[in-house]
Amino acid sequence: HGMDIIEWSAPLIEQNVVRDNLGCGVHVMDSGAQIVSNKITQNAMYGLKVIGCEVVPELEDGGAVATQEVLVFHNAIHNHPESGVLVVNESCECVIEHNEIYSNSNHGIEVTRSAPLLRKNSIWNNGVNGVMLLGASVENKTLGATCQVIENMFSGNKFCGVEISNCCPVVSTNTITISDYGILLHNCAAGNIELNVIRECCTAGIELRSRASPSVQENTVRDSLGAGIRCLDSATT
Repeated sequence: HGMDIIEWSAPLIEQNVVRDNLGCGVHVMDSGAQIVSNKITQNAMYGLKVIGCEVVPELEDGGAVATQEVLVFHNAIHNHPESGVLVVNESCECVIEHNEIYSNSNHGIEVTRSAPLLRKNSIWNNGVNGVMLLGASVENKTLGATCQVIENMFSGNKFCGVEISNCCPVVSTNTITISDYGILLHNCAAGNIELNVIRECCTAGIELRSRASPSVQENTVRDSLGAGIRCLDSATT
């Protein structure tokens, strides 16, 4: 990796160029970090990979190590063969804000079993989705249930602006243009989809499938080549 941050570290990574590395540009595991104003490009895997620990270790006095924050602000993350950003595991507290994330072969931001705050990012021209939210059900608990996608700009992502599977996020006040789907929910996805502006999508502005049951309120969906909002396969709203 270009930078490997592990074992409960918490550095400030600021104003670096991280490129052409064989792994990820920045790899954060079981640690915190402030990642600010860097250019992260053309690494062999993900631009930024954040892995929270599945089991938070205990201190000798019986207390738990405090969950570390990963703060990602004002970076340019682009041209990776995987996703620009991958965030994995629920214990990681992560804020991704005011970044430009574009021209990655997979997703702009990929979130698996985690609940970051994604706010005021510009996410465009990624090969699959602008944001992919993938939850999981473990012992009747839905992981990734509190993820928030707020005030982002999405444009020209090939498949979806935001794809949501098996989790319950808040997706609010985003602008989404020029994708196949603006927002796609499936696999029992729920949550709140509200106050978004969705334009010029080829198949549907918002589509609900596979028992998806979100609250869809006060969105502006216009200039779609297909449906504005479409429900199928036992989806409800």
